[in-house]
This record gives sequence, structure tokens and C-alpha cells, in this order.
Amino acid sequence: METVVYLLESLLETIEEQIDAAKKLDTSRLSEATERRQDLLFELEVERNNRYFEATDELLDLKEQIDIADQRLLSILETVVKITDSMDGKESFYSKKGNLQKT
Repeated sequence: METVVYLLESLLETIEEQIDAAKKLDTSRLSEATERRQDLLFELEVERNNRYFEATDELLDLKEQIDIADQRLLSILETVVKITDSMDGKESFYSKKGNLQKT
């Protein structure tokens, strides 16, 4: 059980690092954190398959925190994609004269 708590806490920390890297547009740090997250998820899966554990209040709280952090990360990444798309000229805008410009 302690292993699962440790892995979930590590997962939460890693998601927070992903959030920070995404906010700063630090792609290398984001990539490293994503790889670390995949490793942690694999370890959690192995732990889950090796033994049964009950959902305690602590585990449920960690799961909720992870879900909230995941939503924050997803929102940030969606915003980054929108900004990147607009910089790549995939959006339209109005010129100073009021004409619709498509890029």
C-alpha cells in the first residue's frame, strides 16, 4: 500500500512539473516529465496487477488531486495548441480596415 501511495504522490508531482513546463513552453522538460509519467503509470499498473489494495481516503484524495491536475494540464496544452495554430496562420482576423483576413 505504501508503494502505491508513493507512486501516486510521484505521479502528482510529475503532472505538476508537466504543467509548469507547458506554461513556460519548455518542450524538453515537458517531454522528460511525460516520459517519467509513463514510467510511473507502468509501475502503478504492475503494482495493481501484483496485489489487491483497498481504496482508502488517502488514495481517493490523491486520485482526485491527480484528476484536477490532469484537467489543468489539458487546458494549458489546448491553449498552447490554439496559440501555436494562430501563429502558424491557421486562423482568420480582421484587419485595421475591417476586412476579414484569412491566413
